[in-house]
Amino acid sequence: MGPILKQARRKVGMTLREAGYRLGFSERHIRHLEAGTRPIDANTIVRAADLYDAPHLTVHFCRYSCSIGERYCYEPLNAVDTSPVAILTKYRDEKREVDTVLGGLISAVLNKRDGEDLSPCEKTVFERAFQELLDVEHVIEVLKLAAARFIDVPGAIAKHNQKCWDQGYVVRPREVAA
Repeated sequence: MGPILKQARRKVGMTLREAGYRLGFSERHIRHLEAGTRPIDANTIVRAADLYDAPHLTVHFCRYSCSIGERYCYEPLNAVDTSPVAILTKYRDEKREVDTVLGGLISAVLNKRDGEDLSPCEKTVFERAFQELLDVEHVIEVLKLAAARFIDVPGAIAKHNQKCWDQGYVVRPREVAA
């Protein structure tokens, strides 16, 4: 994680001292983080990603430094064309593939509670459809990374979350505690 953090800082032309000041750490602490001699937490990565305009830092952290991310994150896409046209074209193609398996998926899970209720054939249909849905999710994650070159992605996600809260799809954390 350290070398990638250092590269991101250098890319924006920030000194160790300036990065430390803006992140609330000493220059020495930043040096240790970049050398990998001190562990880095998720909150610091998020703040550094924002400061350095480097959203890939959070993806790398989740993939390699977080036990949940190690289990559920995808392999980083380092050989993918991340131009908006390429990503949107890939999304269109993946969406078509999902559309072809969606009917079978719905039929397979209709009136089923869990995997125990699926026949072997239905389980195969479900697994194929699930893989297609993961492909779409993967394209959307790449789009989020690429979109950072054009818009404030965290702001857009916050706006989306607000919409979900307003429509009652999610109970706000403070409402859960009440």
